[in-house]
Amino acid sequence: MIDDRNQYEKTKAWLKANQVSGDNRVFNDHRHAIVASSDPYGLFAEVISEGKEYQYCNGELHFIYDEKGNEIWRIK
Repeated sequence: MIDDRNQYEKTKAWLKANQVSGDNRVFNDHRHAIVASSDPYGLFAEVISEGKEYQYCNGELHFIYDEKGNEIWRIK
């Protein structure tokens, strides 16, 4: 149980260190968003990269938007 709690705290610190400008759900890397949107860390996360916004829910990519906010892909 102590090892699980320690790993949880390490993962939370890793996620915090990789946040974009203090927003606790926006990251530069898809790996961080997948972990951040997975239980027990959260439900939603985003990646902003190369003019696109990728939105994750429960560890899975659900939407991609272009730089103007137009939806260009969604999970079916």
